[in-house]
Amino acid sequence: MDLVKQQHWDKKYQHTKSIAQGANRYIMEWLHRWMPHPNGKGLTCFEVGVFPGGYINEFGKLGYTISGIDLTPRVGELNDLFRSRNYSVGKFWWQDFFELTPDQQYDFVYSVGFIEHFIDYKSVIAKHCDLVAKGGLLFIVVPNFKGKLQQTLHRILDNPNLKRHNLASMNPKEWEEVLLDHHFEIIQQGYIGKFYFWAGIKTKYVRHFVRLAFNYIINPVLSTFLSKPSPSYSPFCAILAQKSSL
Repeated sequence: MDLVKQQHWDKKYQHTKSIAQGANRYIMEWLHRWMPHPNGKGLTCFEVGVFPGGYINEFGKLGYTISGIDLTPRVGELNDLFRSRNYSVGKFWWQDFFELTPDQQYDFVYSVGFIEHFIDYKSVIAKHCDLVAKGGLLFIVVPNFKGKLQQTLHRILDNPNLKRHNLASMNPKEWEEVLLDHHFEIIQQGYIGKFYFWAGIKTKYVRHFVRLAFNYIINPVLSTFLSKPSPSYSPFCAILAQKSSL
C-alpha cells in the first residue's frame, strides 16, 4: 500500500524549477566514505524515484551511465538535460516501479526517501535487490522521523507530513534481514548527520515561521550539542550493501 497518492507528487513537482540539483551533502559524504568504487567510469547506476534528479546528477558527474524511474510525468525531462551535460545516459522510465521489468541489472542501485512511503516496505527493498547486478551495490536512505526527538517535533509541527511516512520502515537494522536473504553483505548501516529538523508544512505562514525559527535559531544551537549521529535526532538513516558475485 502506498501512503502517498501520486497526485501529491505530481502537484509538488508541477512547478519545480530546481531540476537535477540539491543533493544533500551529508548523505553524499556518508556514501562516499563507504563506497568501494566512488568513481563510476564504466559502471551503471539506477535511482528508484529519480525525479527531480538532484542525486542522479551527482553520479552522472562521477561517470556512471545513469538511469532511473519515476511516476511523475516530468521524469522525461531528465534525458535531454543530462545529455546536454555530456553525461552517459541510459534510460529514464515514466512508469510504476512495481511494474518495471528492466532488461538489465545495475552496478549501483539506490533510492533516497522512497521506501518509507509504503506499508510493505520490505517488498520494496526486495525489488531494489532484484535490480542489482552480481557484485553490485545497493544504497537506501530515508528520513529519520522515528527517532524520539525527531518524532516529537514532527508530531507537534509537521503531523500531516508525518502521516505520509511509515515510521516502522525507518530502521536500517531491520533492512539487513531482507538484504541478507538476497545474498548481500552489509558494508555499513546507521544514522547520518548531527541534529537537523525540516518540515513539509503546507500552511504558508506557519511553514515560513517554522523554517526561520529552526534554520536560524534552533538548528544551529542544538546541532552544536547534538553533533554526533544518533537514532534519536539524526535527520537520516541509511544502509550500503554489496551483492554476492557468486
